[in-house]
Amino acid sequence: MRPRRGFTRQEPWIPLLIVVILAALAVPRLLRVRRELAARALLRQDVERLAQAERDARQRGAAPGSTLAIVPLSPNARLVLKRAAAVGLAI
Repeated sequence: MRPRRGFTRQEPWIPLLIVVILAALAVPRLLRVRRELAARALLRQDVERLAQAERDARQRGAAPGSTLAIVPLSPNARLVLKRAAAVGLAI
């Protein structure tokens, strides 16, 4: 009689168990990466809005130290403009 290769009928749960364990380890990591990417996207949008506000203020000819603009930011974001100079904004 020839020896059988592979799993018997009683052992198909072993590869299934391995796949389930790997998935359980991967899902939290993927969710964390997704949150980080979303936060990076919001930060990039905020920086682009700030750069646009700075360009608009320069086109208007705003004097250094004057109120530049109200920049719409993401929820829970806080922006503090400390000073404005000819070279740009100090955050």
